[in-house]
Amino acid sequence: MMAKRFIDTGFLQQKWIRKLKPEQKIFLIYLMLECDNGGVIDLDMEDAEFWIGKKIGNPIEFLPEGYLIPINDSTKYFQPKFIEWQYPNFPKSRVHQQKQGKEILAKNGLFNIDTQTLNLPKDYIKFTQTLPKPQVNGNGSVDDNVSVKKKKAEKYKFGDSVLLTKDEHIKLLSKHGKFWTAKIIETLDNYKGSSGKNYKSDYKAILSWVEEKVKLSPGYAKFQTGKRRDEAISQSRSHNNAIDTLKGKIPIDEINKLKDETEE
Repeated sequence: MMAKRFIDTGFLQQKWIRKLKPEQKIFLIYLMLECDNGGVIDLDMEDAEFWIGKKIGNPIEFLPEGYLIPINDSTKYFQPKFIEWQYPNFPKSRVHQQKQGKEILAKNGLFNIDTQTLNLPKDYIKFTQTLPKPQVNGNGSVDDNVSVKKKKAEKYKFGDSVLLTKDEHIKLLSKHGKFWTAKIIETLDNYKGSSGKNYKSDYKAILSWVEEKVKLSPGYAKFQTGKRRDEAISQSRSHNNAIDTLKGKIPIDEINKLKDETEE
């Protein structure tokens, strides 16, 4: 017997949903159907794009801000709105699947069983307010007893000194591809190492001057015009691949091959 999912009668009346593009609406429903009882989904981008009929790119940026929350360094995402829709008055909902939902959230480090509070991995606002005018069960009610601990996004080290969050790195990958993102990181890493300079945000330093410097490199112009691009960044696991590249786990000849392709 297949699992059932609730969808309240107020779903289509929510203005933020009506403003979504058709492919975003389909993706939202896909996430609701494919996730587990905790609102967690191990996202198969190829399958999602098959049903949607369109490339998604970065899933976090494809939907309104705050709808998908990445779970650590993986392809898993948490949907706070799923909890609102499926378990009214969470964590005191009478829906019996809520118990399993709590266990799943706890297993992924998102819920504290003892305090009955969500513990989100990023600096997100209260989960019932991650989207404009949140509605629970179609009536606009929100459980004010649910608290969320705010936590800064974890940063990963690239090279010897460049620190970026997962989202920051995914944005660079989406914009520049794997090879040129690695080149951007290498440029900043070398500069910091030789000058001894540190930044409050390496990502902002990249946006302020490193990108423009790398764009002057031979071959970037062809990449930018779309004649030859790196593979499409359609899964957040590209983040993991790039980390392996920087750690020397991917053979240097593969990197050189990618460089040759971008300069053709």
